[in-house]
Amino acid sequence: MRTRKRTAIGIVGLAALWIVAAATPAFGVTESGLCSGIGAFSNGTIVSSEQPIDVVSIVPDGGSVDYSGTTGMPEPDGPVSFNGSVDVALPFGGITVVTWSGETETNSAASTYEYTVPSLVPRGSGALEVTARHVQQGQTCVATVQMAIEGSPGAAAAVGAVGTVIFGAGVIGAGFRKKGLA
Repeated sequence: MRTRKRTAIGIVGLAALWIVAAATPAFGVTESGLCSGIGAFSNGTIVSSEQPIDVVSIVPDGGSVDYSGTTGMPEPDGPVSFNGSVDVALPFGGITVVTWSGETETNSAASTYEYTVPSLVPRGSGALEVTARHVQQGQTCVATVQMAIEGSPGAAAAVGAVGTVIFGAGVIGAGFRKKGLA
């Protein structure tokens, strides 16, 4: 009977650690290049390449963002190619939410971008690491910030959490015989 209690307590403890680990955002910024940028979302949230990595910006599920950015380099003499992307790190990998490429004769840009967040990106469940990359004139700029999407994680998140706990308990329990460890 004691072994069962210890096993049950161990399973509950491990399940709690899995849940906390899954909900804790990764903190760490990777910045390179001379670039700088800023975005103003339709809910009033401002996100900047200069903000501390431990600041979590709450952004709308969809809408518009007014952005501006510069490479910090002198204007090119003629057309130069560029490309970039915004990527979101997810617990099961990552997703690219927008890409851009083309040619330009300038070192800066400003506009409004209309967006919708892909359904794979969880809402209301805590911070997500968002990384923007821009490559131009042999320079690669990278900025990483923490963002959370407004909204409720919904029933799917609750079902997923329960499923994870049950699966973890089953995996751990499979290593035990009725009279102790296998």
